[in-house]
Amino acid sequence: MLYKIFKFLISNAIRFYYKEIRVENVKQLSHEGPLIIIANHPNTLMDAWLLSVISPNKIYYLTKGTFFSTPLKMWFLRSLGMIPVNRMVDGKTQGVENAHSFEECFKILEQSKTLVVFPEGNSVMERTLRPLKSGTARIALEFLQRNPTVKNLKILPVGLYYSRGNQYTSSVLVKIGEKESIDHYLPDYLENNAGGARKLTNDFRIKLENLLVISQSKDQELLVDDLFAILHDNDEELTIEQRASIFKELHETIHQTQEENPSKIKEIHQLVSNFQMKFNNLSIRSSLLSKGMGRGKNVRKLILSLFLFLLSFPVYFFGLVHNFIPFYTTHFLMQKLVKDVEYYAPIAILLSIVMYPLNYLGIILLFDWFVDFSAVIHIFYVFLMPTTGVFAYKYAKAAKEFLVRFRYIVLLYNDKEAMKKLLADRESLKSFIQAK
Repeated sequence: MLYKIFKFLISNAIRFYYKEIRVENVKQLSHEGPLIIIANHPNTLMDAWLLSVISPNKIYYLTKGTFFSTPLKMWFLRSLGMIPVNRMVDGKTQGVENAHSFEECFKILEQSKTLVVFPEGNSVMERTLRPLKSGTARIALEFLQRNPTVKNLKILPVGLYYSRGNQYTSSVLVKIGEKESIDHYLPDYLENNAGGARKLTNDFRIKLENLLVISQSKDQELLVDDLFAILHDNDEELTIEQRASIFKELHETIHQTQEENPSKIKEIHQLVSNFQMKFNNLSIRSSLLSKGMGRGKNVRKLILSLFLFLLSFPVYFFGLVHNFIPFYTTHFLMQKLVKDVEYYAPIAILLSIVMYPLNYLGIILLFDWFVDFSAVIHIFYVFLMPTTGVFAYKYAKAAKEFLVRFRYIVLLYNDKEAMKKLLADRESLKSFIQAK
């Protein structure tokens, strides 16, 4: 029961937090028999929650033992399908025994249920697939050894890609691969446990790499981020699939260039650095260049935006007043509680599930104290508070965009030739990257 309640709350919270969630090949999640899902791990608890939301069946997943540090946490997390496991980097958590946890995994698979494991072992918000631990392969192969009559154990690889996983209104792409049997790895495992597990783990890595946008290094990832910001920074118009495709292409181009012509990478770094310095000094964004250089067209858009801002200001103010306390309270608590960016989204969601309903309830009770509301007005009021809160957030975001566009138009009037030169520089950078 607790799992179903939590899944309902988290499902709605995640769909509210991320503006776009795309799932490819979702039919593969339906399976009769034991199933092990392997996935990359960029966003801590959010990764597991996403899989539980899109899966038609209840899932169980291995979770680091430090989360189970008190009896209350142990009861709550186990109710949600989490199985504690001690990692070498964390030490041993009281009440958590890995041998018992692995036995529980075997029982779950024997009951034809779904087990989720993140073979990287830890979570880091980056596009690098870290070395995979062999524990997942050992669980799968040991299960087959213990249950020789079972012929339907499948492994399902899943790639998780976040545009900006820690940010509200960002996007998520879940790429699901094809289910495969691993029976043919069992003879190698029976002959040499460690060698057989390593062989299967290498196969896991290949399958995950085929689904992911992979960076070869942190330096490469930062360079690709900068290139994307210069050449394609148009979040509102790009779908998450398009973003992933562009990032994958940029990574492959940079990697190939690094292999064939390392000196060219230094030139790209220099071009990017010079371009960014110019735009930072001007306090505008590269994507504005793609909006057009026509001053009259940009002024008309600016005037229309200003009119819409003035017209919708009352709605913004209503949403701001009714959501100010939970928004800034959550923000304050996040600064105190969250040290790692990978925990930002899940903690923000958990706090919001508590803070916003309490805030709305308090407002309704406060107004009831002074005014006798009808049931219809109550329902309408409750509906208005969160919807205008979302509007207020987007209004504030659009206002910042308005100021950036205003500065851009001023520059067009004062020095249009400089803007043309920047546009030419961007096109030169694009051509330089694409040149083989």
